[in-house]
Amino acid sequence: MGRAKEHMMMRDDLAGAARGVLRQVGALKACEAHGDLYEGNGDVEGAYKLGNSLITRGEIELNGFTRAEFSELIKDQFEENSFAESCGYCAKNMRD
Repeated sequence: MGRAKEHMMMRDDLAGAARGVLRQVGALKACEAHGDLYEGNGDVEGAYKLGNSLITRGEIELNGFTRAEFSELIKDQFEENSFAESCGYCAKNMRD
């Protein structure tokens, strides 16, 4: 596997960890039926703090990335997933 692909895969894994942190603090919610993420309480600051704490405790490994890059991933994942107020699938099914 090439270095660029390996880097991209590690970044994707870290983005998943960022989504998990956002869910833990409630900044994002996940639909129990479909797994879709949507806006929660918006506590991104809390996600930054929890993320740093998990890194310090060794529960999140950065694998060559920096804490600042992980914080940026938290911000990016929040922005990418907080556009909806509920699960799109559930909302569509309720309309139909």
